[in-house]
Amino acid sequence: MFHFKKIGLFIATLILLSACTQDLVKQSTDFKTFPVAQKVLFDAPKRQKNQLTEDMLFSYLVAEIAMRRGDLSLAYNHYDYLSRVDNDPYVAKQKFLLLKHTKAPSEAYTKTAQHWVESDPNALEAHLAFAMVEIKNKHTKTAFQELNVALKLAKNKEKLARLEPFLVFFLNSKQRPESLWLMDKIIELEQNSKESLYIKGLLELGFQQYNNAITALTLAKNQDLSWDKPWLAIATVHQVLKRKKLTLKILKEGVLENPESITLLERYGKILIEYKKYKEAYPLFKKLYQKKTDNPQYLFLLAGITIQIEAWDEAKKYWQQVKEKQPEHHNAAAYFLGLIAEQEGNNTEALKQFKQVQISDYFLESTSRRAEIYQKQGHLNQAIALFSQLRKREPKKEIELYLAEILFLKEFAQDKVFPLFEKALSKYPNNIDLLYERALFAADQGKINIVEKDVKKILSITPQHADALNVLGYTLADYNIRLDEAYHYILQALKIEPNSPAILDSMGWVEYRRGHFKAAVKYISSANRLLDDAELAAHLGEVLWVKGDKKEASQVWLGAWSKYPNHKKLLETINKFHPSLITKK
Repeated sequence: MFHFKKIGLFIATLILLSACTQDLVKQSTDFKTFPVAQKVLFDAPKRQKNQLTEDMLFSYLVAEIAMRRGDLSLAYNHYDYLSRVDNDPYVAKQKFLLLKHTKAPSEAYTKTAQHWVESDPNALEAHLAFAMVEIKNKHTKTAFQELNVALKLAKNKEKLARLEPFLVFFLNSKQRPESLWLMDKIIELEQNSKESLYIKGLLELGFQQYNNAITALTLAKNQDLSWDKPWLAIATVHQVLKRKKLTLKILKEGVLENPESITLLERYGKILIEYKKYKEAYPLFKKLYQKKTDNPQYLFLLAGITIQIEAWDEAKKYWQQVKEKQPEHHNAAAYFLGLIAEQEGNNTEALKQFKQVQISDYFLESTSRRAEIYQKQGHLNQAIALFSQLRKREPKKEIELYLAEILFLKEFAQDKVFPLFEKALSKYPNNIDLLYERALFAADQGKINIVEKDVKKILSITPQHADALNVLGYTLADYNIRLDEAYHYILQALKIEPNSPAILDSMGWVEYRRGHFKAAVKYISSANRLLDDAELAAHLGEVLWVKGDKKEASQVWLGAWSKYPNHKKLLETINKFHPSLITKK
């Protein structure tokens, strides 16, 4: 059978077109084990001393010495001479293997490979080499003749693995019929072994023939349920096809059959994390970490999962270990230990941990958390001073710190927001992020003149800024003014980003304001399908209610309220149109 455990998932490996000869070249140039020239010359089968002329002997010796010294071009020149005066298979083989170290044209490869086959017709490597050359030359008929001979010579299953580079080449060059022809031949010789069926499944996966892939991989799996690779490959097919339930099902079954398989446990756990099934992932990574406490990835993932499931005591334990054992994750550990301390009501410890977070993905969030703690303690000025101090200390983060402070002030001191915008924009007047954020805030405050001014400034810098077009169009529609102009702005944005839930909602909202209820339902429903959001549900319910579909509107609102019971906009909308809807519940 194939040595698949050594080969691994060969389809993911980049194999050069000359892969079938590389190992041979390596062997031929391994000078520590290479036989002395005399042994090669006189002890080889059917070789007699009197068959060698002085010139031949000289060329043999020079070639051998050149090989030892790494002068492969010189070695090739002498083997080239010998191949013209001697039909010895060893010479033919060496000449072919050394040809890559010359600037010979493609015709030379064909002639040299053909000479090797003629001088040693029972050499598997010779036929494989000739087949590869002919494939490169697009001489498919000759290539397949050579592969047929190779298949007959490869009676030993171990030798069948030599054919793998051809499968990979066919896959990389998208030659599915040729690849499957060769694979079926191998399966026949292998008598439908699990390994050969597995490889066929991988080939079909590579060719995007997903049903065929699952068929072959399932046959391989069923021959040996304890072999984890087919389980993993079937899961990959389902994942590619975005079959979430089937991906989880096959991995769960695989883990039940192979509870000690590290690879299956890890893959299943990571898929559960990807699908946000943290509670199910937790015991898997706990088991993995118990098995391999030296694996830093398992500890880091386990620490992250405990935050998601709010297992605070466990989280604290694991993040402390991360902080001690993994200096590269110091900032993440300090940030999450700060969150845990805050959760426990220990603000002193929380501030201590957040302060340790340096420039990283966690820096701005840690800064905001520190500011919020100061604010809760009644020290608003200290919170504001923190942002100012950090801007001076970290000038490269100045704009981001302005934006973080603006977000903080929006929640705790709105009267200070516009002055801070003025300060930031006086220094960075063309910064798109600052202009866009001010436009959003101005829209909430009803300052349409500022919205219009900032959006037009953004568009003068970036004409295709869909979000800027959308915020101006939506603001005009929300205030029920200049509706044709609002429609024009939103239409421009939608042309740039046709699948944006926010822009689709805006188009629905302006159509609602224009009295086009059917169009409004169409756009907002599309947005709602793309994004589960309370404000979208509030909009859709309002349009349906005004349109007369009050039962459907109530269902939309109730569905959203069950998931977002405290959402301000949703509650305002329900109380405006149907206040008894949720008071009955």
